[in-house]
Amino acid sequence: MELQELTQKAEFARIYAGIAHDDETPNRKGTNAPYHVHPETVQDLLEGYGASEDELIAAALHDTLEDTSLTYDTLEDTFGEDVANLVSELTNAEDLDGMSKESYMNKKLVNLSDSALTVKLGDMTCNVLDAPRIPQIHRMWHNIQYLIDNRDNLLPIHKELIRAFRTGMKSKLRTG
Repeated sequence: MELQELTQKAEFARIYAGIAHDDETPNRKGTNAPYHVHPETVQDLLEGYGASEDELIAAALHDTLEDTSLTYDTLEDTFGEDVANLVSELTNAEDLDGMSKESYMNKKLVNLSDSALTVKLGDMTCNVLDAPRIPQIHRMWHNIQYLIDNRDNLLPIHKELIRAFRTGMKSKLRTG
């Protein structure tokens, strides 16, 4: 496959997710920012780190199963089974099975596939800059620490994204 095709697929996913979010969740988590800006930012960040085609597509689509009426089947029909599985893996469960949010996320991070972890770390890195409150930043940092302490096979891209998260966290904590 040529690079041109990869770029077109990733761009299509970006537009597709933007339309889905703007139709149903126009503003991101209580802000005035259009929702589509967040997945675009995650995709741009991961593109800069050399993420794969599927990871870039999933970055654009990572919140669609949680926050829009799009279904797994729709994603599979449009983007293929691998991308649909990746987005599904990134989707948080509605029922945490009695776990705290932090425990749920710790367990999830440690068990994600390498590609899903790449997208999730990109998402968390972008989230730290958007976090309106310091406790959210601390919770995300605890999740990252748990990941570092409990997952042996972090890829170089994971380590780079963790460094980017730390840099974003420090910047956010300095500026409030």
